[in-house]
Amino acid sequence: MATINIQATGKAKQAPDQMVVTIHLSNLYNSYKGALNASELAYETFLKAFEKAGFDKQQLFLESYGIDEDYEYVQEKRQLRGYKYRYRLRYTMDLDLARYQDFLKLAAKLDSNPLLDLHYGVKDHEGLRLLAIKDAIEKGNQQASFIATTLNASLGKLTKIDLRNEPVMIQRSRAMAMEASALSDMAVEPIEDEVTLAMDFHLEV
Repeated sequence: MATINIQATGKAKQAPDQMVVTIHLSNLYNSYKGALNASELAYETFLKAFEKAGFDKQQLFLESYGIDEDYEYVQEKRQLRGYKYRYRLRYTMDLDLARYQDFLKLAAKLDSNPLLDLHYGVKDHEGLRLLAIKDAIEKGNQQASFIATTLNASLGKLTKIDLRNEPVMIQRSRAMAMEASALSDMAVEPIEDEVTLAMDFHLEV
């Protein structure tokens, strides 16, 4: 009895049903204290506008915050421009491009220079991964059956499966530097997951 090793890659696609919005708030001030005070006010102002627009505060997460020195070069000399505060927040919501337009309108009214990034995703990551694994197993079985038939042998049991790499969720993302009216016409690409499996089969020659 011989053993054959098959490597197969499975893929699965699903239309996105989730949006993850990353919000960047920042501004520059002459002093550290000025940046600190302004950052607190900017954050409070954003939260009030966020809740007033009807967004769910429970789905908003602060990923990072800091105040850094900001430099520029003048005649090849590095000079301190001031101090810049930076917030990075993440908000998860159901896929709704019309609702995202409300986010754009909210951002346009703020003085904290908000920048928004939009990422598409799926809620059931594990379900998409399992579909990719199933596809890989089916392809591996097809390859093993073809080899057995070519060798005039009988294909035995599948004895081992190894996941060669962690499945990678490919999220399609787009920077939202566009008019809100153009957003509704934008094509949304499917989310893809890919898995590579190594499988051992018994082969009776």
